[in-house]
Amino acid sequence: MLSLDDILSTSLYLDRHVQVVKLSNGLSHQCFKVTKQGVNVFLKVFLKKTDISAEQWQLQIDVQTQAANIGLGPKIIESSYVKGYLITEFIDGKSLRLTDLSLPHKLSHAAKVIYQCQQLKSSMSVFQPQSIISHLLTNAKLSDEKERRIKHLSDKLLSTLSIDHNRLVLSHGDVNFDNIMVYQQLPWLIDWEYCVLAEPEFDLGMCLAINNIDHHWHQSLISHFNSHSAEIQHTAYSATPTKVTRYYEISIIINALWFYSQKHQVRKTSLGNLHQQSIYALDELLSK
Repeated sequence: MLSLDDILSTSLYLDRHVQVVKLSNGLSHQCFKVTKQGVNVFLKVFLKKTDISAEQWQLQIDVQTQAANIGLGPKIIESSYVKGYLITEFIDGKSLRLTDLSLPHKLSHAAKVIYQCQQLKSSMSVFQPQSIISHLLTNAKLSDEKERRIKHLSDKLLSTLSIDHNRLVLSHGDVNFDNIMVYQQLPWLIDWEYCVLAEPEFDLGMCLAINNIDHHWHQSLISHFNSHSAEIQHTAYSATPTKVTRYYEISIIINALWFYSQKHQVRKTSLGNLHQQSIYALDELLSK
């Protein structure tokens, strides 16, 4: 990874005379607010560029460009796969998690951006839950007993999941309320690194799981989403509650295993609460 000074000196847009404020220090990237001649931009520096290929990087850039064109995401100013950074316009708002909006209002915003995302076109790879869970289980380093129980549960859930490849759409993959920015009362979707092709229900299930939404509110998100489908008569892509529930349960496993595999690094970040919630949700699912 290049240092911040290296990026500032080699960037076509930035230079050494800018003001830089660190916003976050994640496990895979660092984020900065950079001010140049009174204009704020967002700089994301990736710590593990080798996680994706150049082709995957370009697919993500193409998707984010489409999102910016319809007002769903920030406009890209500059990107470099080789140097591992991305510069976009700065969305000067609050994350959905930090707003004072009610939960029904937050779910309405989430449903809207999920639906808008699924209207974008891409040739991203197809979501492979079995492969993802197997990989995460290997990295989680759990006890033999816990690994056996999780594998049994995931096999049981996946055996009842019938994926219709004629319904695959672009899915964001990480509709965490922290990845939805609210600016001028409109939601903006950021952090597109986990995009895949999946059924419409996947993003809904993941959204419910990663945000630890109580079961009482699940139908609210589904109804908001389906209202968008009905508006333009895309009923073939409407979400079915049963399949949303299945993806919700699978997402609980994926999220918890991801946190288990990153547990030493997570303690040094702001992800501690999500870590505990994800582990608790998995334990609850295992106990049923």
